[in-house]
Amino acid sequence: MVEPDGVREASPCEPADAVARSALEFIDSARIACGLYAERPQPRRPDGSIVGRDRAKLSNAALAVAGRYIAGALSLPELAAEREAIISFIHEKQSPSTGSYDELSRDTPTAGRLNLPLFGWAVRALAMLGSRPQLPVRFLRRWDDPEELTWWLGLLDWHRSARSESLRVMNVGVPRLAAYRRGRRELEPSVYALMGWLQAHQDPVSGFWGPAQGGDLVNGLGATFHVLVVYEAAGRPVPLADRIAHTVIDLWRDETGWGDLWSQMAGISLLQKTALGGGSLYEAKARELARRVASLVAPATPDAGTAPALLADVVTRLETLRAAAAIAADDERLRAARSWQSAWDPKLWVCDW
Repeated sequence: MVEPDGVREASPCEPADAVARSALEFIDSARIACGLYAERPQPRRPDGSIVGRDRAKLSNAALAVAGRYIAGALSLPELAAEREAIISFIHEKQSPSTGSYDELSRDTPTAGRLNLPLFGWAVRALAMLGSRPQLPVRFLRRWDDPEELTWWLGLLDWHRSARSESLRVMNVGVPRLAAYRRGRRELEPSVYALMGWLQAHQDPVSGFWGPAQGGDLVNGLGATFHVLVVYEAAGRPVPLADRIAHTVIDLWRDETGWGDLWSQMAGISLLQKTALGGGSLYEAKARELARRVASLVAPATPDAGTAPALLADVVTRLETLRAAAAIAADDERLRAARSWQSAWDPKLWVCDW
């Protein structure tokens, strides 16, 4: 359990502006051609030409956009051609028949299953670039029926895969809620079905989603991160916020934080949404952990264990520092991150169907 006292000073972290510079350099090094990206830096000859070329993927282009967006570097004038090339590249990957996105071609769903996480990154990247899907996202029509939506939610494997299944729920629910709040009142039955199901399946002890279906708290951490994006899209307050904050803090370990890099982002983002303001009992502890997680993901003396290996790592690290800066607003080392934008802002899921 969390002790009420014993707050210790966090070890130093690298200043956020230095992290942003290295992140942007990493993104540039993963660039294959204008608008095309690999998932990791590409080896180059002395003249700058690429030695070996990994396959360019839509997900990598979207992550490159997200990294620049978070750090406030996406609108630089010198990136104008790059922005247009990425918009065109994403449009080329949209299926005319379903409106979904695929890494391979316009009309070949990956393994016969909708790639909802890829859809989420594609539609958000387009919004960050000031665009939107070129075609209607027809596959979302399936869930306009509240009974179909409720049936689908119950089929998901919350017991073993709450983190990944909740990601699918987020990418179905957030655009629906955004469209409803923009005036599509015919979506009201499905919106009420979604929010009612989520409310009924929140674990009353931990506040997490997943444990009520037999899942563990580690997966529940990621699942709750995704579900709270849905609540933010709905404009609703976080239910059982204090219990969520307590559980998140209880999962913290001094040596490893919340575990892998993605879990660090999820943990500190949840504290940003549940432990600040409103007389929360956990605000002081959240500020302490914000400094600590910043030191874990961006230590003052980085080593091979903390250096990003993939574009996804870069985006996750930036998002972690953004949330940490929002909590520990008085930490000068995180000052540059106070103005960063979130790649998980529900306003970015803009599409029609």
